[in-house]
Amino acid sequence: MRKRKAEPGSRISNKIPIAGFHQDGIFETAKHFYTQMFAVEQVEMQDAEIFKYRLNRLYLELPRDMVFQLVVHNMIIPKEQYLKSVLVPQQIYPQAEEYNRTIFDAVGIGCNNVEKHVYLVIGKKTPTAARAEEYFKEQEPIIRKAFGTIRIRKLSSIERLQMLYHVFRSKKNSFGKEIDLNNNGRPELGNLKYMKMSELDLIAPRQWNTKKDLVDYTILDEDLPEQCYSRSLFLNNIPREVSVNAISDFTSVSSHMLFSVFYHPTDAKSGFTAASEQVKKNTVVLRKQKRETIQDKKNHTVITFTERKEINEDVYFHEAALDTTKALVASDGLLIEASVVLTLFADSLEELERNTEILRITATKYACSVKTLDMMQWEGFCSSLPLCRQRINVSRFLSSERLAQFSPVIAAENGVQSGAFYGLNAINDNLIILNRKQGINLAGVITGAEHSGKTYQMKREILNALLTTKDKISLISYGTEYDSFIQSLAGVKITKLKTNPLYVTQGYGLTKPDEHAKELFLAAYEQAKRIGSDYHLESNTGEGCHEQKNEYGKEQSRLILYQPENPAEYLATMEHLWNQSIEDKKNNITNWIFLDGMDEFLTTSNGQDAILSYLLRYLKGSSDIRNVVTVLVQDAVELMTTIAGSLALEELVCGCGYVKLLNQGPIERKKFTEVLNIPNALLSYITNVEPSQGLIITPTSSVAFNDNFLEKDNEFTKICSI
Repeated sequence: MRKRKAEPGSRISNKIPIAGFHQDGIFETAKHFYTQMFAVEQVEMQDAEIFKYRLNRLYLELPRDMVFQLVVHNMIIPKEQYLKSVLVPQQIYPQAEEYNRTIFDAVGIGCNNVEKHVYLVIGKKTPTAARAEEYFKEQEPIIRKAFGTIRIRKLSSIERLQMLYHVFRSKKNSFGKEIDLNNNGRPELGNLKYMKMSELDLIAPRQWNTKKDLVDYTILDEDLPEQCYSRSLFLNNIPREVSVNAISDFTSVSSHMLFSVFYHPTDAKSGFTAASEQVKKNTVVLRKQKRETIQDKKNHTVITFTERKEINEDVYFHEAALDTTKALVASDGLLIEASVVLTLFADSLEELERNTEILRITATKYACSVKTLDMMQWEGFCSSLPLCRQRINVSRFLSSERLAQFSPVIAAENGVQSGAFYGLNAINDNLIILNRKQGINLAGVITGAEHSGKTYQMKREILNALLTTKDKISLISYGTEYDSFIQSLAGVKITKLKTNPLYVTQGYGLTKPDEHAKELFLAAYEQAKRIGSDYHLESNTGEGCHEQKNEYGKEQSRLILYQPENPAEYLATMEHLWNQSIEDKKNNITNWIFLDGMDEFLTTSNGQDAILSYLLRYLKGSSDIRNVVTVLVQDAVELMTTIAGSLALEELVCGCGYVKLLNQGPIERKKFTEVLNIPNALLSYITNVEPSQGLIITPTSSVAFNDNFLEKDNEFTKICSI
């Protein structure tokens, strides 16, 4: 073994609040207080409400004789690695070049090339490290059971130190090399003794300026190439109802940051008693004669009222705690003393100020508020570290149900993923990259007020599918507004479709008998003929479907525009695509189907219940075979003028796992807010906004998007404006 010359020992390693290191990854972070750490992995969140319920159960089932902490750590990854996952090949479609250039230009605006790591830290005060190790072994099966399908992995001492190394020395990537004296790729902490270093010397920066005169920030490795600024803040207010997107957006304001939630389970009854006592001490009861009427004056009526003796943050804290504990005592719920601390890192003060401002804006959008820990930056920094020790008094008493809406566990689901580019996050300017084929319900709907950019968004969805997949893409539309767009993408236009409405592909009904499933289409088809005209499709017994007239494009193109003449032909075209999809699925081919102009099929006041039933079955069936169907509703406000139309639109929206809401009028906005449970903080993004701005709503998230961030003459904008 060769000896390596150690770097000069850090003089500030004693500022890192770790008192000792023990076996099995156990750290002593204060005298007789021991902690263990887990990485949270493989989180699948298919439905936000169900996931919140699961998290609430998690908090209820964790052992109550310990404290625990959840931490999100953002680590920057090479931009090239991130771009590799989102850029598309340019060999086939020339539009891919503009698509990629737009992503490349926008990637540096927000916090994009980042990996989010989520950690659970548990802490317990015991007389000895051996007793702590015994306790953690006893509790580990209980903790794993509480997490259920969410996989957690216990970290070793070297893994915990490596995580802290990336926090304090983010610009260096030599952790393993420093303690790998054999150069065999297996770093060992035992090598530290040969280097005359401690574990704290290994992870500590060379310098750490935490002087009080800096007030609201600290400096790591000051005047060195690795210089880095940090600022610690705390979340001052968490509203009763908060969007599931809040954590994702909070942890997306900086490529290097810590987001820590510290939990201390407490007894609700004791909390109620303590809060009541504090509120009582600060309350004075006054008596005053009531003189509002003659009778009051004659009877010398006296009224009593209360006033606060003092008004400060502690007063509001105890009053809020009293309200919370009162409700919990009545429901026998779990009371948790929680505190949320964030630490931002930046290369310069200017960048730190910019990220802080984005954080404040993000908090405001979710009706939250953040405050800088003035004169307490070291305490705040240490509180955000995954050491399960809170060094500042910024706690709030909250119910486990309320905290489940604001859990960092959700961030573990937001890893770097491939997918299509849907614009910028309107809150923090991050790229929105989604893969619509990853959800459970693949059906989608687009709607908005007049001139809100609905057709543009439909074209964007088609372009995304064309460039980011190898699937078949079909569009059904009455008008000619898509002709130039489809032709520019080397697509095919089909008119006067000739088909047999009685034709049934084997497996047509999926899990139901084919004949029974076909009856639903035939009932819808008969109603569709009554909507339009006496149009009758020519029947070709024993045959499937085939196109009669090809307007332009090569037949082998995977992008096809179908242009029916009336409702009956529209439904027949949908049926043609369904039969084709059944055959394609046998060959592992996926279809994307875009349906424009569906409004007339939702106006059930004319007795079109069978058409609506067919449409809903079409969406569900397509999703079952992993086809992606997108419906464009042109005039939602017109549908809502009738009870039947309003209910039909509601059924359609509830039957979709992807909803894109553009600018909405007051009537539609109210309806969608109720149906989709849109939080008040996000309503401003569908109210009086520019075209191609709005909300993308899925079962797991509600993202405010901006797809109108380029100049009108930009080449990428022109692609979908043809």
